[in-house]
Amino acid sequence: MSISVPHKPELVIICLDGMRPPVIDRMIDSGRMCAFTSLVNNGCRFKDFRPVFPTITPVCWAAFATGAPPSENNITCANIHVEGDHPAKITPSYLLCDYSAENLWDCASKVGKKSLVMSIPSSTFSYAESPADENLTIVKSVVCETNHVQEFEIRKDNSCDNTICDGTSEWTAALHFNMQSYSGRQLEFYAMVSVGNGYVRFCGDGEGISPSPTAMENGAMETCGNIMKSGDIITLIKRIEDKDYVFRVKLIELSDGSDYAWIKAVLVRDIEDYAYPAGFAREIAYTGLNTRYADERLFSSDIKTATGRNNVLKITRDDLGQIYEIFKTAVEKRGIDIAVLYYQVFDNVNHAAQNIIEGFTTVEEEIRSEICNFVDDICLQVDDFLGRIMDYCGKDTTIVVLSDHGAVGYRSFADIYGILEQAGLLKSYYDNGRRVVDWGKTLAYPISTCHIYVNLKGREPCGIVPPEEYDAVRNRIIRALWQGFYDDESMSTALAFAVTNEEAEFVGLGGKYTGDVVYGLKGEYLSRGIHGSQITTARSSGGGDIRPALFMAGKGIKKGAVVERSVSLCDVVPTLCYLHGYPMPDKAQGAIIYQVLEKRIL
Repeated sequence: MSISVPHKPELVIICLDGMRPPVIDRMIDSGRMCAFTSLVNNGCRFKDFRPVFPTITPVCWAAFATGAPPSENNITCANIHVEGDHPAKITPSYLLCDYSAENLWDCASKVGKKSLVMSIPSSTFSYAESPADENLTIVKSVVCETNHVQEFEIRKDNSCDNTICDGTSEWTAALHFNMQSYSGRQLEFYAMVSVGNGYVRFCGDGEGISPSPTAMENGAMETCGNIMKSGDIITLIKRIEDKDYVFRVKLIELSDGSDYAWIKAVLVRDIEDYAYPAGFAREIAYTGLNTRYADERLFSSDIKTATGRNNVLKITRDDLGQIYEIFKTAVEKRGIDIAVLYYQVFDNVNHAAQNIIEGFTTVEEEIRSEICNFVDDICLQVDDFLGRIMDYCGKDTTIVVLSDHGAVGYRSFADIYGILEQAGLLKSYYDNGRRVVDWGKTLAYPISTCHIYVNLKGREPCGIVPPEEYDAVRNRIIRALWQGFYDDESMSTALAFAVTNEEAEFVGLGGKYTGDVVYGLKGEYLSRGIHGSQITTARSSGGGDIRPALFMAGKGIKKGAVVERSVSLCDVVPTLCYLHGYPMPDKAQGAIIYQVLEKRIL
């Protein structure tokens, strides 16, 4: 008699945006991270794992997914200038439809492997509408904008009393929802709530509103699936015409006498636009929506306060739980072989606290210590999540945990607009506190983290530089950068390099989505953020490191090994394809990391 063995994925990749090796290594060495320690003991850790340049999220994740540098996959920065567009118009790389390289999951599909790709920047670049590949399950990221948030204040004196069957007195009120969807559709409807002693209960509206019974938090589900106490959140799904929209609703405050309630609602998104295929989107709508960005609108997340830190920890715990449920549902109902899971909490914390942690921004030592402890608590939550994944998968699954970049603190701010303006290359003025470029007097302008373009006549709609002066203007830009970033007092420069488009191949750039001039900065200098303009080996004196983290374990991988040589983000996918027998992505240039393999596959 044959015994049915539950399907388990053969490869799980956990992508933790902004996770920094110094923090994770310290926590592992302290013995506080059980799952990571197990991963290290049964696999490999890497001492010199490097990002690609620019060291910004979409560029790094695209290079990881394709094994190809930015010049090959066309994701060259967070925001991209498309030739022919006005210089003031930029295209977010998340929306670029010219993503021109195969991903890991594209290649695995060729040999019949099914993949779950969850929210990772670059996962939907080549799937602007819906992927045609039936082997793919895509879960998109959720970004909440201001027009997707609404608050309600209700009072008993404006409502009618009623009594429910158990004799408890309640009063009712109607919440008038009026928001705009991502596609521009106006979402307007009423939802009825009843307010009782210490709670608010959603009654629905009889027209397709559904409180989610499994998304309750803080134990509210113990009483009733649609009941909120102060601080609780529920998920509501509302059918409007032909689409189902997901909302997160929080009871911010309920007065002692329950005669006043303050409620906040956030639009998450249309279910069918949230994931592909639509059937899977509906399966996870109640059990595992990744709603971090929506929930951040419902909480104060200022990590300099105890309340803010506790809120971030709560959101992180709940989100990781949601991601685990999505993963488990995909494996059990979709037969997933490869899971690529993404989460961004480390990067958010780095942007808020890196300078405080490194001591470049002065705060009370007690606050700094509490923030450092808070970062440790985040690590422990991530470790718990990793442990759940490892326990579920078993020892035959290859587990990869990696980040895209680290972070470096900064002492000085690099004003690229000011440098170009001082050199006579850019002209601007301020209108209501906002810098406005005078395009009729501007020879060159910066785009995103590291690109500078010539305002070329015949190419830019407002171009003024004649083609015969193109090279001369580029030389002026490079000279201005070296002069502008030089500090006479310290006799040092923040600039690591400044080269033309044609010379940028050595940092993986060049081509139509790369600036006419490209520059990179050393550590401790801020241009666009704590990562982005910085080169791939940038460090800061307070312990910051731009390099990401990488761990691998599983069948065919050495146990307890430490890889000392430098390894690139572009090397990970070629190594996994070699290990699992998947075809190589068409434009991959990364090397196979033979040092992690128990034996070479002939």
